[in-house]
Amino acid sequence: MSTILRNLFACMAILGVASAAPAAVLFSETFSYPDGHLASAPPDGGVSGGLWTVLQQTYRTTHSADVSNGKIALLQIQHYPSIPNPSGEDVYRGFSALAAGQTIYAGFDVTASGNDDYAVFADFVWPDGVYSAPATSLVIGPLSGSDFTFRIGYGLTGGVRWPSGLAFDTTYRVVMSYEFDTGSSKLWVNPASESSTNVSKTLAAYQSKPVSGFELRQDTLCCG
Repeated sequence: MSTILRNLFACMAILGVASAAPAAVLFSETFSYPDGHLASAPPDGGVSGGLWTVLQQTYRTTHSADVSNGKIALLQIQHYPSIPNPSGEDVYRGFSALAAGQTIYAGFDVTASGNDDYAVFADFVWPDGVYSAPATSLVIGPLSGSDFTFRIGYGLTGGVRWPSGLAFDTTYRVVMSYEFDTGSSKLWVNPASESSTNVSKTLAAYQSKPVSGFELRQDTLCCG
């Protein structure tokens, strides 16, 4: 049977842009909607009233991204060849495209439960939500001696791991950023300020990408 490997509960996503001018908040999200499907994709509509949409190229019906008690639950799903295509719905919220000299930040509270496998669960995306920016992908994964840790960046080029182990069923304040001019992304966990300990990932191929949205993802793994 299909097995849900991990729940990630995220709330209070806040995105802003910093440049030579004072930083501006692009949107603040508390997920204070009625319980139900977050995104406004057919046939179900969405409790966000159209603020969030399902990414067109990844629209799935097996596991929707749902709001419950002011939080959004994201699933990592494992399936086997005998199970017909279980898959997770990815949701997206857009904003004005990033430009030269700007850095964008996203901060949110995350609580994880499950086991220690890798899953991408958040990233910035390019115009129209069509492609994610790999250097900005936020990943949850194993760390020996701990329940899990986070990682920034994924794909064939890999990512950079947060050095400390983290515990299931504990809420962490996670902050990520992307710098337009350099293509560099950073990750903080429970920071006091921007100068707090962070890890970074730079992919030159993704330099100067006009990211214009934020994606919450549900991974699907296949084995067997």
